[in-house]
Order: sequence, then structure tokens, then C-alpha cells
Amino acid sequence: MLTRDGHAIGRFIPLSERTFVSRSEFDAGSRMVASIDLDRFRADQEDLGVSTLRDPHSL
Repeated sequence: MLTRDGHAIGRFIPLSERTFVSRSEFDAGSRMVASIDLDRFRADQEDLGVSTLRDPHSL
């Protein structure tokens, strides 16, 4: 079980057990996620010096 502040937020399952999540299941799970202010998020990223996006897998 995966917890955050003592509350269950997920569980670890083997990839072979489940490989597909339907749109309705994704939508239902997404309703529990806190929304973020994108402008504030970008400002925080810039404050941290993360102002450009890059592919972490590129050389």
C-alpha cells in the first residue's frame, strides 16, 4: 500500500496483473487529484532554475 500522510493513495501491483485502465476508471481516479495553479507552478519552476524543458533520455 502506498500512503501519504497516513492516508492510502495507491497500491503496487505487478504489471502483468493489469496493463490497461479504461477512460472511466482514469477519470474517476483523476477526480481525487488536487488541481494545481499552472501559472504558480511555472513560476515556482522558474524560481528553482528549471525554466526549460528537456528530454531526460537525450544525450
